[in-house]
Amino acid sequence: MYFLKDRQGVLSPFEGKLADLAPDQAAEIEEAFEVSSYYVQELTWVPAGKERKSKPQTGAPKIRPCIVELTSGALSLEDLDPGELREDAAKIYPIDKHYLRRFVPVKVALGKSGAEKKAMTPRKNPSQSSK
Repeated sequence: MYFLKDRQGVLSPFEGKLADLAPDQAAEIEEAFEVSSYYVQELTWVPAGKERKSKPQTGAPKIRPCIVELTSGALSLEDLDPGELREDAAKIYPIDKHYLRRFVPVKVALGKSGAEKKAMTPRKNPSQSSK
């Protein structure tokens, strides 16, 4: 799943491949964020005096870029620790990959176009050639 950020800074979810974007839609997109999972904050009951099941954190918290879906339905891009409590968040999507739009030079040979293909000669079936 991807989240697309347009020129106005608005985030919107997109399911599919980035290559499948319509040309007019792709022209408006500035950045794309790929996500593969999300965190949901759930309240559970634990016995008093018991520590969390996870290992105690040593050092700095694991802050990473995330897309936060607020309980109001709005999306925002923030740097945070997805394991920490965020009361106004419904879902937290950690970003796996961040894509930017850039021009990439593509070498095209003269006299050939990308749409043309060589004519395929049919292969002879070995069982037919013995006749």
